[in-house]
Amino acid sequence: MLAVLNVVINILLKEPLSKFMENGFDIARPTLIVFGGYTIAGMILWVYAMIDAKKYAEYINTKNDAVS
Repeated sequence: MLAVLNVVINILLKEPLSKFMENGFDIARPTLIVFGGYTIAGMILWVYAMIDAKKYAEYINTKNDAVS
C-alpha cells in the first residue's frame, strides 16, 4: 500500500516538477504550492514507512524469539 501511494505521489509530482525545471525555477505561486504539497506528502509517507518498517521488524523478532 505504501509503495502504491509513493508511485501516485511521484506521478502527480511529475508535472509541477517539470514546470519548475523548465522555467528556470521561476514558477507561478499555485504551481509552487502544489509542488510543496506533494513534496511534504512524500516526506510524510517516507517517515511513516520507516516507522512502520521498524514496528514490523520488532514484531517479527518478537515472534521468532517466542518460537525459539
